[in-house]
Order: sequence, then structure tokens, then C-alpha cells
Amino acid sequence: RGIPEVNVIPFLRPYYMGRAIFGAMIVFSGAIQAYNIFKTVTTDTRHSLRMELQAALPELETIA
Repeated sequence: RGIPEVNVIPFLRPYYMGRAIFGAMIVFSGAIQAYNIFKTVTTDTRHSLRMELQAALPELETIA
């Protein structure tokens, strides 16, 4: 007849803990993705701004 469900529930706890942790990671990564999209849309990406920064910070030219 099998094992009663009540006896199995304590053994499922690690799986539900893992499910909760990984689900929270998915939600958190979605929030990060939304922030990245927001910053991409609202950030000034003009070529003139990049040239000003390059002139002000010449040490970055060797890195890029």
C-alpha cells in the first residue's frame, strides 16, 4: 500500500528549501535585469560624452 503521506512530508523539506532559494534567485535576477534595462534606456550614450571621458581619463585608453 505504500507509505502514508504524513510520514513523507519531513523528507521533502530540503527540496522545498532548495526550490525557495532558487526561486528567490530567479526573482532577484529579474530585478537586476529590469534595473539594467532601465539604466540602458536612461543613460546618456552620446559619442561626444565618451570622447570627453576619454580625454579626461587617458589611462582608460590602454585598458580598452
